Amino acid sequence: MHKNTRSNLFWFAAVLVLGIAAFGVQQQQNKNQSIFLPIDAQQLQRIVINKDPVIELKKINNHWQMLAPLKGKVKDQAMAKILDTLAAPLYTSYAIEEVSLETLGLERPNLRVLLDDEALDFGALASTQQMHYVRYQDRVYLASPFLQVRFNQSPEQLLDVEEVEDVE
Repeated sequence: MHKNTRSNLFWFAAVLVLGIAAFGVQQQQNKNQSIFLPIDAQQLQRIVINKDPVIELKKINNHWQMLAPLKGKVKDQAMAKILDTLAAPLYTSYAIEEVSLETLGLERPNLRVLLDDEALDFGALASTQQMHYVRYQDRVYLASPFLQVRFNQSPEQLLDVEEVEDVE
């Protein structure tokens, strides 16, 4: 092998290793600075989505079932997306005392979701960041709009169509 080729390969490999190391350090810093909802999504047992119609989901024997407005097994993929989005990093967090719930659209939330016995309230879209204000317990978070989108699905979108029963 020619001397210049070996030298070029060495420098290419060195730059590649440094680039990968820098990327790893940046990812770790981002992870350390991330904010998360204080929810253990894997431990949830019941979700009630307060919209018209109210959707009630319950974990029974390690599988999510819809109890209302229809009955049946929830699609594994649909539930995985909801739980993944609940566990995703958020952007900013504020104590309730620091903000105006009315200004953020949280005085009368446009969507309320009960996670076990805790309320998750969705407010206005933050104009500069295209994130939703979300209240959980004593904090307000800026969250991806996909979080609200996941909960705004219709009952039919959530259900495994092969296992649907009408509830009357």
